[in-house]
Amino acid sequence: MVFTSNKRLTIFGTIAVCRTRFSHEKYSMPYIGGNGILTSLAASNYVNVDMAGVVGSDIGISKLSKLLGSSIALDNVDVLDGESFKYDATYSKKSAELIQEETNFGVYQNYSPNVNGGFYAGQAVFCGGNPKHALTFIEQILDPGPIAVSTLLYHLKKTNEYALKLIDKASILFTNKMEYQFLLENLGEEPLSYFKKLECIFNTNGSKGVDVIFSDGHSVFFRPPKVVTPLNPTNAGDVFAGTVVGMLSAGYKLSEDLNQIVKSAGTEAVKVILNDGYYRRVIP
Repeated sequence: MVFTSNKRLTIFGTIAVCRTRFSHEKYSMPYIGGNGILTSLAASNYVNVDMAGVVGSDIGISKLSKLLGSSIALDNVDVLDGESFKYDATYSKKSAELIQEETNFGVYQNYSPNVNGGFYAGQAVFCGGNPKHALTFIEQILDPGPIAVSTLLYHLKKTNEYALKLIDKASILFTNKMEYQFLLENLGEEPLSYFKKLECIFNTNGSKGVDVIFSDGHSVFFRPPKVVTPLNPTNAGDVFAGTVVGMLSAGYKLSEDLNQIVKSAGTEAVKVILNDGYYRRVIP
């Protein structure tokens, strides 16, 4: 695997004010979320993270720094005048599947990524969120290291051209079952054959487990560490991905440590769906 250990990782993704609930129940207290936040929190258990994204003046850098702690650097988080991205999710009490979501993009809709420095040569990059923004961000880094990408079905459908260009730069891809099937049907061949730089795909399938698929054709299936009833399913996949890329950036190897990596990532994903306080940081 091309990831090398320099104890730092760049993460680009969304920063949002989130509220969640099950149908016919009250929303949770607002907490700091989004794929950039949750991936960064998970990865920062293993490495220092340089996070990039945008927040509104309603949060600002000072409050964000207090919420996230010293292991996540915010030099490349922009602050724009206005409200931060807001995301509300409603889940089925019976199946824990998403049944309704509401978004207010706020300052995110006027955001254009601008790299302010603070990166090391060859530093690994993880990208989630809007693929057009992610491409703009990567193009400003002089010497990016290996790139990992997490897909979103929304962007595969709505901004497919940019999503495919972003995946084409990746060494590691994170998908869920629906995203992988979408790629398979629309590409007309296996993603690992279509995207020449891809070395492996982590294809998650909720409570059923994860399939790690390698470019040489072999795959390894892992069952989840334990089955639990979710209290908040939001961002479980982001926490899984953040743990994986954090461990790889810290020096773990897929060829030698795959069992430990997947087990640790699964354990962290369980924490987030059970509303662990490390991941569900309520905004004061």
